[in-house]
Amino acid sequence: MADGRAEDFDSFGWFQPFGLDTQGVFELLPKALQEAQQVDPGYVAERHATRPLDPSEPEGELLVWPTRNSGLTLLLAKEAGEWAMTGCWPFLTSGSEHDAEIERVVLAPDRLRAMIEARIGGELALTYHDYTFAARRGLYVKGFDHRLVLAGIAHFFGPADTTPVKLGPDAPSFAALSKGGAAVGEDGMVTIETRGMAAIFPREAIAPNAYEVRGPVVRVRKPSTRCSASPSGWCKSPSRGSATTTMWT
Repeated sequence: MADGRAEDFDSFGWFQPFGLDTQGVFELLPKALQEAQQVDPGYVAERHATRPLDPSEPEGELLVWPTRNSGLTLLLAKEAGEWAMTGCWPFLTSGSEHDAEIERVVLAPDRLRAMIEARIGGELALTYHDYTFAARRGLYVKGFDHRLVLAGIAHFFGPADTTPVKLGPDAPSFAALSKGGAAVGEDGMVTIETRGMAAIFPREAIAPNAYEVRGPVVRVRKPSTRCSASPSGWCKSPSRGSATTTMWT
């Protein structure tokens, strides 16, 4: 466990792809609080809590609205014996399923939210925000596999720059590329063609769980008119070729 920065958990900006500013989110809250459903920890036998919570840990509960599949997550914390809503963020449950090995859990100041640093397939290092963390804190133990459904909310979508990239001997990946058979040109550089390339890049300057993803456009689906899983800001007819997306996991 490690302590994180409060600004890394400022979730109001996460609503922008849905066309909601801070005022718009607050206008949804009265209805959401009336109709929300509680998040069940949902432990199954083979993945039961492996770390008992210390009695000093804060009490927290999670509510979701309008469905258990997508919408708003509402965080309730018990303060001085009274329950109060202390946070909210968008969530979705559809995505790509993976087993990830937990490397570090970075806690928000309230200790009810966290950024999870994990490794997928033993290679891909990824930081993600688990919207159910407050209800499932006992599952997070360093070195243990954790089943997750990985999804991203796109904050930007547009054509990708397909200019070839040249790497010289000073580049960290140059030795591995040349050893792996990449051709070194007469100029001593390795040229990487980016047209059609699929890659994911961390954007830590934006947020610990922000990434830039690029690759060929395969499918575009019409977004829902409700506050749900589909970002509304980028679902337009794309130009042919590759695209780049900046997203939060």
